[in-house]
Amino acid sequence: ERMQAIVDGKIKHNGGTIDILVTGCEVSLWLAEQFVSDLQKCFPLLYLRAVSSNKLLGLFGQELSMPAIGHPYSQKSMDMQDPIVIIVSHSGGTFGPLACSNLLQSFSTSIFTVTSEWDTQ
Repeated sequence: ERMQAIVDGKIKHNGGTIDILVTGCEVSLWLAEQFVSDLQKCFPLLYLRAVSSNKLLGLFGQELSMPAIGHPYSQKSMDMQDPIVIIVSHSGGTFGPLACSNLLQSFSTSIFTVTSEWDTQ
């Protein structure tokens, strides 16, 4: 639905719009960044971002947000209106990605996980 709305011009983009948000920690974040890089080459009109789960928790998971010093992300610069969210976690139980799965439910109705096994948390 979201992709069709973008094609139809019903969703307007700005510099902070995020269509697909991919997040993870440590090696999973590296994999997420590589995936976003490849996906961006395939779909140049989509607004994609790979952001550390810990940065998302610092920005959106606390009553008083923690600025991501040295990074271009802030609550004001990220337009997260129902983005597709992909959470990458090898174990499925790492604190950052697991906490983001709960946090991002208030931002998105489309949350997916990529884990190493089908029966992870």
